[in-house]
Amino acid sequence: MLYFSQANNDPQQERNIVVGQYLGFAVLVFISVLGYLGSLLIPRQYVGLLGILPILLGVRELLLLRQADEQAEQQVRADTPGSDPPGIVRRRRLGWLSPQASSIATVTMANGSDNLAVYTPLFAAGGMTEMVIIIVVLLLMVRVWCFIADWLAENPVTAGPLRRYGRLLMPFVLMGIGVTILIESGALELFS
Repeated sequence: MLYFSQANNDPQQERNIVVGQYLGFAVLVFISVLGYLGSLLIPRQYVGLLGILPILLGVRELLLLRQADEQAEQQVRADTPGSDPPGIVRRRRLGWLSPQASSIATVTMANGSDNLAVYTPLFAAGGMTEMVIIIVVLLLMVRVWCFIADWLAENPVTAGPLRRYGRLLMPFVLMGIGVTILIESGALELFS
């Protein structure tokens, strides 16, 4: 929802959000299918280490906020146009995948890493037909969740606060997701 609120109804950004969600989810399903096939057995604690990724993304977002504030202050002091808008960082793009989509895919994979423990046995419980049906339903639900998040981000009751405070909340939401993943997966025990 925070991602959609930051998109400000920009179709390209909203498309990147949906692409990132699908890409991250597809990776999770692919790994689960490999687990189902028996070629990949990763203990939950090690999968939980993916929680480090949203923490790093949250730290990056905090640094970008700070950089944007510094750029805004410099702009006000210098009062000269021509610099990039605050918060925009120039990056190389890998073909069709925007940095925003890859960032969202990373968060989706890290946040959904505990789903591997659910999807793999779920796929194993049925046959190939059941697995395909489950995957199709899950893919449809990704789009439904994206639609609901976009609707909430545009709803007059929630849109104002999200747009006003969403950029400030995003780093902490990402870091919270990461810490939750590390704790719930037991990954922190690997460091003791």
